[in-house]
Amino acid sequence: VERDKDPVGRVVLEKGFEHLRDGLRSPGCCGRVMENRGLREVTLMSLSGEVRVPRRRYRCRECGEFRTPADALICCGSHRVTWALAKRVCQLGTLEHFPELEQLVADQHGVFLGHEEMRQLVHQVGQAAEADRLADVELWQQTPPPQRRWPEVDHHPRRVFVSCDGILYCTNEREPDPHHPGQNRLIGRQIRVGCVY
Repeated sequence: VERDKDPVGRVVLEKGFEHLRDGLRSPGCCGRVMENRGLREVTLMSLSGEVRVPRRRYRCRECGEFRTPADALICCGSHRVTWALAKRVCQLGTLEHFPELEQLVADQHGVFLGHEEMRQLVHQVGQAAEADRLADVELWQQTPPPQRRWPEVDHHPRRVFVSCDGILYCTNEREPDPHHPGQNRLIGRQIRVGCVY
């Protein structure tokens, strides 16, 4: 079963991406429909390994800009990684350091991504999530207080857990050492995190 899982998963993904690609409309630019420039194949990393996906590229006749609309639906950001794999990497990234994360993803899913690529992926996803959160906060603040409504709760847990953690890390900044006059010491900073789940 384990041996057949990845080839079957790749076939299912390829067919799903093909169906998705064929359902997209031609994008517009400069007030006109963009010109179809044919299919261009790209290799994506998925939970089933590498998948080759042909997707349509379009070019604007006016300004010459190229677009590939399917990429926004099948790739996570600017990375050649499927959304499902990106979600797993982000989840595991909360548990492990990035150098160890490379081996953890390989052991759990049989997929090999470099730790630098995973670090960039997690940061890009985190920045997008933070931008969405800030947009929600701004909308909330612009709404007059009598009209504000808290979002409905999907699930009412019987128990709520709270965890707090912190880390002290060293910076390149220095300050005078009070115990050794005439010498400087490195300044440390703290990051504190609280989670409710």
